[in-house]
Amino acid sequence: MIPNIKQSMRPLKLHLGAGKTTMGDGWINCDFLPSSTVDKLFDVTKEWPFPDNSVGEIYASHMLEHLHDFRGFFKESWRVMLPVSSMLLRLPYGGHKLAWADPTHTRPWFPESFCWLQPGYGEDLGSLQHYNWSWPFAIEMVQLRLNGKLVGWVDKKWKRRLLCRFLEFLDNVVDELWVHLRPVKTQEDFKSFRSTRASNVVPFQYVMYKHQMEGHELEKGEVADFVHLMDGFRLNDLE
Repeated sequence: MIPNIKQSMRPLKLHLGAGKTTMGDGWINCDFLPSSTVDKLFDVTKEWPFPDNSVGEIYASHMLEHLHDFRGFFKESWRVMLPVSSMLLRLPYGGHKLAWADPTHTRPWFPESFCWLQPGYGEDLGSLQHYNWSWPFAIEMVQLRLNGKLVGWVDKKWKRRLLCRFLEFLDNVVDELWVHLRPVKTQEDFKSFRSTRASNVVPFQYVMYKHQMEGHELEKGEVADFVHLMDGFRLNDLE
């Protein structure tokens, strides 16, 4: 843990695995491969070219599932992130065929797949491989985005309550995970998490794109938004 943090610069905003896409002003577009739109070239599983406690936001879309050394990624992201900062990871839901459709994907991810990052998970589980993980994150929220073809099944509240109870048992209905994480970097934050949350708890929401619910395509310049279908908590085998 880091007892004292001195911030001497404006927090950085990193767009990881940018490829040919770019974020708005103020974002640093990063990738492993060169491109005219990439600002920084580096391997996210190895040392990043940014100082400790210098990053306020991280966004990565469909990158994590390609990494062999995901532990290295989380160690470095934790190092560079400020105590009050956020990370959003978008990736295929493990129960969808797209989790494996690309042969360069290394493994499927589920909401519970991120529990090992949370403070005390190894100790609670009693598994030595997770003991003393020194780069903890808290799961703020995992949003499970449903396929737009299911709009007829969720357009009424009673339908949502019924369908959402069974979604985790169905394949190819949840397309994507939106995983919101924050680093746990102070003793106070660590103790607060341990006193208020169990390490195996994952707060989640089932969501669908608003424009799909309304039955139209996104217009030029329109930003995609979510309709929240159901909130809840997922527990893994520690339950």
